[in-house]
Amino acid sequence: MSEDTEKKLRYLEDKEVWKIKVFCDIERLKRTFIKENSDIIKIDAEINVASDDRVLSLKKEKEHLIKNVLRKEIRKYEESIFMALEKLSTRKRIDMADSKEPTEQEGGIILNAVFLVAINHTLEFTDTVLELKNRYHAVGLDIGSSGPCSPYNFNKL
Repeated sequence: MSEDTEKKLRYLEDKEVWKIKVFCDIERLKRTFIKENSDIIKIDAEINVASDDRVLSLKKEKEHLIKNVLRKEIRKYEESIFMALEKLSTRKRIDMADSKEPTEQEGGIILNAVFLVAINHTLEFTDTVLELKNRYHAVGLDIGSSGPCSPYNFNKL
């Protein structure tokens, strides 16, 4: 065995790999932020009192606003989840192979990541995953985790 291979194997010693996928229920997420977004509430109020020829343009404006807010909300949740788990890992990797951009008609994976976690941080990592699952479930996010897995994701250190 080469010295380089031994070094890589030593690095992986006492570490576990955990896979995290975050799925988004677009409709539930939309219901959550539509109730709270002041710009959308304002457009709804305008639609209710607008003349017939103005309603169509206001509805298009609202659709555009919803798409933009949805994109921002998804990004915010993705970053928040990733950063919370990144702090507890020694290495991380976002896996784009299975990811797809969620669309307005259907949900999708908003985060597909792999984390290399020191065994002495595994309990804290899994507790954090559970806490994130509970926190974000109500808004339409489902966080799936699997592990420990073999460290093949980090064999090219």
